[in-house]
Amino acid sequence: MRKKKHPPRSTPAPVPPPRNPLLPAAALYFIAGAIIVCFWPLADYFFAQDDFILLDKASSDAGTAFARFFSSTPGQFRPFSKVLYFAAMHSVFGLNAAAYHAVSFMLHIVNTLLVFALLRRCRVGAAAATCATAFFALNVAFFHVLAWISCIQQLLGLCFTLVAILFGIDALERGSKRALWISAGAYALALMSKEQTFGVPIVLILYRHFLANRRATTLGQTLRAVWPHVVLFAAYAVLMGVWKGVPDEGPYRLSLGGNVFANVLTYFGWSFDFGVDLPLAYQPRTTLSLTHGVGFVLVAYHALRRRFGVLAFGLGYFVLAILPVAFLSNHVFFLHTYIPAFGLVYLIGVALDDVFALSSFRARTPANVLVVAVLLVAAAVSWQGVRANIRDTMPQMRFPKSFVLRRAMIARHAWDHLLRKKGDTTGISDIYLVYGRESGRDKAKWNRENVEAALGQGSLGR
Repeated sequence: MRKKKHPPRSTPAPVPPPRNPLLPAAALYFIAGAIIVCFWPLADYFFAQDDFILLDKASSDAGTAFARFFSSTPGQFRPFSKVLYFAAMHSVFGLNAAAYHAVSFMLHIVNTLLVFALLRRCRVGAAAATCATAFFALNVAFFHVLAWISCIQQLLGLCFTLVAILFGIDALERGSKRALWISAGAYALALMSKEQTFGVPIVLILYRHFLANRRATTLGQTLRAVWPHVVLFAAYAVLMGVWKGVPDEGPYRLSLGGNVFANVLTYFGWSFDFGVDLPLAYQPRTTLSLTHGVGFVLVAYHALRRRFGVLAFGLGYFVLAILPVAFLSNHVFFLHTYIPAFGLVYLIGVALDDVFALSSFRARTPANVLVVAVLLVAAAVSWQGVRANIRDTMPQMRFPKSFVLRRAMIARHAWDHLLRKKGDTTGISDIYLVYGRESGRDKAKWNRENVEAALGQGSLGR
C-alpha cells in the first residue's frame, strides 16, 4: 500500500517584535498631566499689557474692532483670536484671569494630542512619536505661550493648522469631500488667528509629493485636490498684500535685509532650547550655540540617510511658519517658535524611529524603559525651567525674570488697589502715574515703563 504523502511542514515564521512598545494612551495621559503640573504656576498671574488692549476692544465695541481687520490699514489680520475669542470669554468670565489660563492650558493639551496624531499619520512609530510629542508638550521655550493670555493667538493658530493638515491628508489620500471642507474651514479659522498659519496648502502639497502613499503625478492634480485651500490662500494674499499692505512702521514693521537671516537662525536655535533661561531682552543672534548644533546634526543625519522627502516636509513646514515673523525688524520672542515647532518635532520623531528600530530596543521592555526615561527627564527639565523663570531677577525688587509675569504682577497690584479704594471699578476712568522723587531715577523709570506696559496701551493704560 502506498503511503499517503503529506506536504512538508513549514517552519512557522517568527513573531515580529511589537511595534508599539508603550501604550500610547498611558504616555499621553502622563504628558497631559506633566503639562499641568509643570506649567500650572503660570495660571496664578493676572492680565498684562496686550491682554488689556484686547479685552478693552472686545468688550467695548467688538463689532468695530472686528471690522477694522478688514480695513485698508496695514497690519495684522487676527479677527478670531483678537476679537471674537476675547469677546466671548469676557462675556462669560469677565476679568477672571484663571479661566483664560485654563483655556490656554486645555488648548496646549489638545495641540499636544494633535501633534501626536499627525506624527502617527506621517508614519512615525508609536514610541518615537510619544518621545517627540513630549519634546513639544514640555518645551520651556513655550513658557510665554502659556503664561501670556494674549498668546491664545499661537494656541488657536496651531490647533486649527494641525486640524486642517490632518483632515487635508484624509482628503488627499481618501478623496473625502467631508474631510476636504472640514480642513478648509479649519484653515480659514487658522488664517483669522495668526499669520504664521498661511502655508497649510503648501504643507499639504509637500506631504502629497514626498510622504503620501498615493503620490500625485503633477502639481496640478494636487492643487485640484485641495482647491478650497488654494482659493483661501489667494484671497488671503490679496487681502494682506494688496488691500491692507505691508506695515512699514511700528513694532510689526517688516524689512528685507540681514534681519531675515538672523531671525531664522535665532528661531532655529531657540526651537531646540528645551530648558530656556528667559533673558530680560530678546535679540536675534547670528552666532551659533549648542542648540543650533543639535538642529544641524539632526538635519545632517537625515541628509546622510538620503531622506530628502522627510527634510522637505519637516523643514518646509518650519520655514513656512517662520517666514511671517522672519521679516520683523524687532519683536523677536520665543513664543514665535510655537507654530513652527511641528516641523522640527517631525524630524526628531523620524530620527527616534531609527533608535527604536535598533535590535537592543526591539523588545517590549527595553523600549518601554527608554520611553519612560525620556518622559521623566522631559518633565523634570520642564519643571525646573518653569520655576527658574519665575524666580526673582533683582535682589531688591521681587519681580520674576519673565517680563510678562513681572508686568502681570504689577497689573494685579494696581487692580487690587483700585478695588480696595473704590469697592468696584464703576467710577474709574483714568489711571495717573506720578513720580516725584529725584533719587533713584533709574529704578523709577524701570518701574514706570513696566507699569505702563502692564496696563496696556489702550484706554485702561492712559
